[in-house]
Amino acid sequence: MNKSLILAGLLALFSGCSMLGGGKTNIPEVKPVEVVTVVKQAPMYHPPLPASISALPVEWRVLTPATMEEYLKDLNEGNAL
Repeated sequence: MNKSLILAGLLALFSGCSMLGGGKTNIPEVKPVEVVTVVKQAPMYHPPLPASISALPVEWRVLTPATMEEYLKDLNEGNAL
């Protein structure tokens, strides 16, 4: 009994699915895949221009030791510019 069971199992294992009618006749025909490459140029981005600036006039002063003492005196009084 064991030998016939092992023999039937080996027969089913080696025959695979060919006994079920799964041959080439059931496989539908497959069309080849067509690959199309489309090259597109990236759009150009033109950012808006920045707003113009309006600079304030600058007044420069050169501080020498004599004018520095005057500036510090005005600073302590609260009149420094």
